[in-house]
Amino acid sequence: MANHINKISSPIVILADDLTGALDSSCTFSSNGYKTIVYCELPKNIEVIKKDLASNMNQVVVLNTETRNSTNKKIESMYDLLFSEYKWLFENSHPFKKVDSTGRGNIGFEINAILSKFHIPYAFVCLPYPELKRIQTMGIIKSEGNPIDHTQNNSKLPKDVRYQTEKSLEIQSGLKTRLVTQKEIDTDEKSLYIRLKSMIESNVKIICFDSLSRKDLNQIYNTTKKYFPKCLLVGSAGLTKSISESIAVRPYKPPKVNIQQNPFALISLSYHQTTKTHFTKLSDLKKISNITIDTDALQLDTSFNKEYKRVCSIIEDSIYSKTNIAIKQNKQPSLGTKNKSFTSKRLHKFLSIISTKLMSYDFYKTFILIGGDTANIVLKTASIGKIEAIEEILPGTILSLPLPENNVRFNIITKSGGFGSEDQISELISKLL
Repeated sequence: MANHINKISSPIVILADDLTGALDSSCTFSSNGYKTIVYCELPKNIEVIKKDLASNMNQVVVLNTETRNSTNKKIESMYDLLFSEYKWLFENSHPFKKVDSTGRGNIGFEINAILSKFHIPYAFVCLPYPELKRIQTMGIIKSEGNPIDHTQNNSKLPKDVRYQTEKSLEIQSGLKTRLVTQKEIDTDEKSLYIRLKSMIESNVKIICFDSLSRKDLNQIYNTTKKYFPKCLLVGSAGLTKSISESIAVRPYKPPKVNIQQNPFALISLSYHQTTKTHFTKLSDLKKISNITIDTDALQLDTSFNKEYKRVCSIIEDSIYSKTNIAIKQNKQPSLGTKNKSFTSKRLHKFLSIISTKLMSYDFYKTFILIGGDTANIVLKTASIGKIEAIEEILPGTILSLPLPENNVRFNIITKSGGFGSEDQISELISKLL
């Protein structure tokens, strides 16, 4: 890609299916001199992007499509919009499709839509992110050593192939899909090229790769870009890291940010077990005021308002005592799954008005946002439409800044809710205090 960029001076374009993914897939480019702009949602005025690129073509443009949990109809509509409105952006640059490293979402259908709309002949898919203990072997993704069951995400997948990533992608996409195993990756470059060429000649449209290490990801990227430049690359932030490490260095320097000694608000809607463990580790820190949202209290207006006043009171006390805060929702509501959609909407509304309250004091200078939903709601509440990715503080934990035109001044730190060692948040907090 370095030579490709040098010749045509085009931006790198990433299509991400959620906001935290948009950030963790792009943050490593800034250290190589690429201004990295993440659009939290597609700009209604595309002239904004054109203006940005006119001032600096050496950019990484990241578009958050927010399609991870979307229906086929919504996904189709999104890519119709992208192809019609943003065709000029892709004329010299194939998009990189960023997806979840455990295969969550309707990845196969999104791939099919992109191949069709953008007239790309085939896709190479590599989901692992070894630095976050996400690997794939014999088509089976393992997270922290535990195999991922794709039937939880793809109900049409037969139980006997529930762990096979390539089978899940084939059913979602309706396209012929095959797997390149670790044994085939371990061969020399020529042998791998012959294997891939043979698959493509047999009309395989999606080729899924095993991968155990950073070395594997680098080899997959280098081979596919060298011999198959017309492909669509699909993968996690693990694969974009290989791209960022291979491109030519540019002169742009991102803004310097000092995150130490700034009061912070840590916010999470995730009740993932990993997040619960992270918050347990924080409970002993005296410099943090912990707030747990009573999800069940949000069901009725009366109890909703009472819960809002309770949380606001704790926030006000924390600001008065100059204490950092951590707000969490780490349990599922007890009222059953039939109310799940309603509860989710109430929780989102609650977080939005709490975020407004937090920002009105202008006390907290760093917002730590755990999970894509959390980040989306807080930034939308602040009317932040685009942000600049600055650096990766810890694996998968990203520091970014609102652009000046947003008229807000606070640091943003994001992390997906479902990964990280049990000490990841504690380690992050130690860098802030």
